[in-house]
Amino acid sequence: MAALCTFTYMVKRLGVEDVSALVPEGIGLESRRIAELCRDLGVDVQVVRKGSKVDTGYDLCILIDVASLDQLKMLKPLVLEGCRYRVVIDHHEEHSVESELKLVDPEASSASELVFELAVELGVEIPRELIEALLAGIVFDTRRFLRVTPRTLRNAARMLEYGADYQRSLSLTSVPRPQHQRIARIKCMLRHRGFRARIASDDVFIALSEVGAYESDCANTLLSIGYDIAFVLSEDDVLRAVRVVYRAREDVITKLGIDIYSSILAKLVEKLGGGGGGHRAAGAAILRTRSCSDAGRELIRTLVEVFKDGFVELAEPRVAD
Repeated sequence: MAALCTFTYMVKRLGVEDVSALVPEGIGLESRRIAELCRDLGVDVQVVRKGSKVDTGYDLCILIDVASLDQLKMLKPLVLEGCRYRVVIDHHEEHSVESELKLVDPEASSASELVFELAVELGVEIPRELIEALLAGIVFDTRRFLRVTPRTLRNAARMLEYGADYQRSLSLTSVPRPQHQRIARIKCMLRHRGFRARIASDDVFIALSEVGAYESDCANTLLSIGYDIAFVLSEDDVLRAVRVVYRAREDVITKLGIDIYSSILAKLVEKLGGGGGGHRAAGAAILRTRSCSDAGRELIRTLVEVFKDGFVELAEPRVAD
């Protein structure tokens, strides 16, 4: 949201008046304060839901932080049929989006970092509030600088030099955890299955679970209790498909030299259809099936193909059984 809003503001500052920021389906809790901030600064943020009326026939559509058109949900037909030209600005390594121009840099921590660098390069002055929003985007995507490079730290320092307040940036994405999010995490734990894979004489622990919402939160929770890789499935009623989100410990992925998307998710997409994208350690895919059970079974078969005899399920007796 920070990258989208700031880039829209930049385009307006460069003299293009007829520009809108479109968001499919809804704005997450962590992004709502940033969306309100952007509206206060004159950025037209429109949430497009099923049945919403939107303009068609755009001269140019700029896709920010979009690795697959399936992520756009009901906006996908508009982008495919209603845009004369398409530009992609993103930091994901894997892409399935066709466009006339791409600014894709997997070395960037986030789309927020890319947009900030663009603003500096173009000499577009953006207000302190939006710089704080971009810093919040970097903090969120790096999980408070757990995944960081010298480049990211330099950009964060430059934002502070431009007047951003770190505490205000933190507050932009800090929201109380709602009751249903807590319930989703509990369901995630109750439903999950654990596996051990053998890679180059190392044990890697893999989790698979299913939730109705908060897939990323569920995946991060599984990592926090000791898993190295987590896959979380959810049914997407809008797309009539299954969404699978993955997260992995960066140190494990680096040590083993594997890429979760290309090594596992791409094979699953090839079998079931769909699309997706992401980094070695974080990303998502949309699978052309309506059943999480079917998708989960196919994912397990794919993991068996990848890890062969070194892939086994963990089994422990349940308390008081």
